[in-house]
Amino acid sequence: MLTFNLIGLVLVSRMPAKIGLDEVISSAARASGIAADHSSWKLDGSAHVQNADQTFDLVFDGHLRYRSSIAGVLPSVDGYDGTTAWISGPTGLAHPEAFQARDAARLLAWTQSGEWAKSDGPLTKRLASGGSGPVIELGFSDSVGTGRLTLDPNTYLPTSLEFTDDKWSFDNYKRFGKRSFATTIVHKSGAETDTFDISSACSQRVDRAAFAQPQAAYGDVDFVGDLSTVAMKRVGSYMFIRPKIDGQDVGWFFLDTGADAMCIDPAVAEKLNMDIVGADSVNGAVAVDQYKICRGKSLELGGMTFKRPVYLELDLSAIGKALGLDVAGVCGYDMIARADLDVDTQGNLIHVYRPGAAKLPGGATWTPIRFDSNTPCTECAFAGGDLGIFSLDTGSGNTVDFCSPAVDKYHLLERKDLKPSNTGGAGGVAKSWAGPIDWFELGGSRFENPTVGFQVVKTGALATKYHVGNVGMGFMGQFKRLILDYAHERIAFVKN
Repeated sequence: MLTFNLIGLVLVSRMPAKIGLDEVISSAARASGIAADHSSWKLDGSAHVQNADQTFDLVFDGHLRYRSSIAGVLPSVDGYDGTTAWISGPTGLAHPEAFQARDAARLLAWTQSGEWAKSDGPLTKRLASGGSGPVIELGFSDSVGTGRLTLDPNTYLPTSLEFTDDKWSFDNYKRFGKRSFATTIVHKSGAETDTFDISSACSQRVDRAAFAQPQAAYGDVDFVGDLSTVAMKRVGSYMFIRPKIDGQDVGWFFLDTGADAMCIDPAVAEKLNMDIVGADSVNGAVAVDQYKICRGKSLELGGMTFKRPVYLELDLSAIGKALGLDVAGVCGYDMIARADLDVDTQGNLIHVYRPGAAKLPGGATWTPIRFDSNTPCTECAFAGGDLGIFSLDTGSGNTVDFCSPAVDKYHLLERKDLKPSNTGGAGGVAKSWAGPIDWFELGGSRFENPTVGFQVVKTGALATKYHVGNVGMGFMGQFKRLILDYAHERIAFVKN
């Protein structure tokens, strides 16, 4: 024992006070085994995710491709085929994933596999300061995101990963053949804590096709006919529909492209005796908050029936009181993605088609969209000729809200005629500013001298640096029709 301690002291005394980036990365690659072993691996274990006990596995192939799966009451799968990241959530509808959600998933998978230390791929690396061990700032050559990876000062294996509002810790490393993997992983986001415990890991052959995005499956949705028409109600800029929930008319639902998930008021969920299956933290407009998750039997809208939908419980009583409406829930991504919706904003009608079946009127064109998590985003231009990515949010009554990083980048508060304002959404209300800009262009149409919002929040969806801003119904409601075709990643903004 005495000899061991003395040897340890000698080794420590000979370690350089500071080593360079290349040496840190090569030490980390040797420690994880990735320097010598480039084979495919599968990790298996248990997980407590979204407040539910489930199982977990991760498959990766040594070339940055991976597939991560959670199985149980709230299953999900996400992957990366070397070019495209994708996700399939609890209701089983796969789509490509971009921006912040894509980068978070890639950073986590590559940290677990040790492939963050590989020299190829889109990651950039630089030494940073402030950690208990070596700290690597991980950036992307194909994105604006950055993460912060802290290594153990003795083993050079990852101990923590920070990215936006998320933090993962890695502990209890074990040796499996030539590789070392963390067997305890803890994820914290807002009030939510998820845990993953790896029980086995083995090297195995994996076909490259295993990492490809699966075809979108619509087995949980039925249609009566190819087209049906339902009434829509406009209250101010907001759009409401009245689906049947578990066979009952329970009230109005927001039609909200900015909602990653379906929502239902807790009183309605209790009345229908819905099962509570978990809980989740949600990145709202101005903050991160946690909500219960429940599962219903069906949602019917016109000729479409969506079976076994999952909802976040969200108290909508205050919103309903303010609008003078019995608001029961929010129809977000899971419903919108299972049909094509042709929304007649002036006639207060919605035509519901099978996925991919909607037709454009003469002279109209499609605008491509990409998804950040489940929120559609597209490129827009604005005063000064700048281009940027904007999320599309029919649940917002504003014209456009510029995210706080973009407000700083483009010096948008350095102008006259600014007035104090408030921005509300999931997570609460935050102070902001409002004022005019010269013009804004969406879907090929230009809006002259609009009044827009300038955000200064530090957390939540409007604090992201991935999007320049969030477009609401103040602009989108001025089009005669909005045609939503999520199956083909496109939206049509129809003027006439």
